[in-house]
Order: sequence, then C-alpha cells, then structure tokens
Amino acid sequence: MNPLEDYPKARRIAYQAFWTVSLATGAAHVGFQSADVGVPAWLTTTLAVLPFVGAGIGYTAQANVTEYEPRHDKN
Repeated sequence: MNPLEDYPKARRIAYQAFWTVSLATGAAHVGFQSADVGVPAWLTTTLAVLPFVGAGIGYTAQANVTEYEPRHDKN
C-alpha cells in the first residue's frame, strides 16, 4: 500500500511537484542541448531517476481513479 493513497491532499501536492519537476528538467535539457554547451551531470542523473519516480506516481494515480461508467455519459 502506498502511503499517499490515504491522503488526497498529499497526492495532489505530489502530482503537482512531479509534473513541475518534469517540466523544468525537460526544459533545462532542451536549453543545454540547444546551447551546445554539454549537459551537466546533475541533469543527466535527474533524467535517469525521474522515470523511476514517475512509475510510483503513476501507480498511485491509477490506484485512486474510480472506474469509468459509460452509462453516465450524456451524449
């Protein structure tokens, strides 16, 4: 069991922090590559670790989504 499953507010903060860090990391990578100055070690490490953190975040998100019921569509 993931400890975030019992705390919706903590999940929301974790999700927001994850996408913010992901966006900033991706932007930094594009910036360094565009400037052709080489990618720093901290950025390479972050790009390697981020997918592993994302797996846990994704699992938590999926585990806390209710099932979709098409009968509720108003089409």
